[in-house]
Amino acid sequence: MGIPRTFSWRDSSPLVADKRPASGGGQPAQPPRQLRVHAEELPTRWDPEIVFDALFRGTEHAFSAQQAGFPSALAHGMLTMALAGQLVTGWSGDPAALCDVAVRFTRPVPVPDDGVGARLDIRGTVTAKLDGRRVRVALDVRCDDVKVLGSAQAVVQLN
Repeated sequence: MGIPRTFSWRDSSPLVADKRPASGGGQPAQPPRQLRVHAEELPTRWDPEIVFDALFRGTEHAFSAQQAGFPSALAHGMLTMALAGQLVTGWSGDPAALCDVAVRFTRPVPVPDDGVGARLDIRGTVTAKLDGRRVRVALDVRCDDVKVLGSAQAVVQLN
């Protein structure tokens, strides 16, 4: 059985995997997973004992973000990283299979309070087979076609 080279989801559809052999190259053939983050959800997606910053606290704190020069409240970078990690764990079928995740936060994710929210497009591509049935996955995470996570990658243990 070969390792799927690329994978992605659209909304809550089942896994769509490109079955090209791992030696194949090029961009992923599947559309990215598209997620929406809404301003009213932001307060429920962070822990106030860990992060106490009004920039990330949704609609009632959008004014603070605007004072700092942002158009609206922001999705915390750790939320963005976690959503990318969910793509990988959903693909692998086992959250415990995620061995490592590394990202660089390159752009903020503004979340407007317009009922539509921010759209995140998340795509993963297997870029290397590692020892011990592990693979390296490159993650491409964009908000409105702007890359928001740089050098994003994960290592997954396959069953």
